[in-house]
Amino acid sequence: MAPPPGIRSWTLAPRLVLAFAVALVAAGLALAVYSEQLGREQKIREVSVQAEILAGSVSAALAFDDRQAAQEYVDALQVNREIEAAGIYDLQGRLTAGFVRKDMRLPQAIHLRPPQIEGPHLSVTTPVTQDGTRLGTIYLQTI
Repeated sequence: MAPPPGIRSWTLAPRLVLAFAVALVAAGLALAVYSEQLGREQKIREVSVQAEILAGSVSAALAFDDRQAAQEYVDALQVNREIEAAGIYDLQGRLTAGFVRKDMRLPQAIHLRPPQIEGPHLSVTTPVTQDGTRLGTIYLQTI
């Protein structure tokens, strides 16, 4: 004897619900990964802009080897609690001015490199230039 109409379609319902749930979870995971990537890219842009602003501000201090003025510019960054370390380096890559928080350390020498993400830390370097002449490098590390 054949099952009454509609009974057969109910036997497919749990499978369809399970397939729909799996699809929703997969879409949610893909969206989370995409959102995380966008967040990282935005953070890199923000920190890079901060480094470029500092580079523009300290060009005269590097040009005239005014370590006190360079240190004042770096000290002004301490109001941003996300910045863990900041350094101004001369053309040879030697530290001219800087500050660190907690157990962080500034590299004693640095050269330009692409942004690096190590765990929760992001480090960015940018050149300091004046009239097209390179004078040094800025290093920022944030959380």
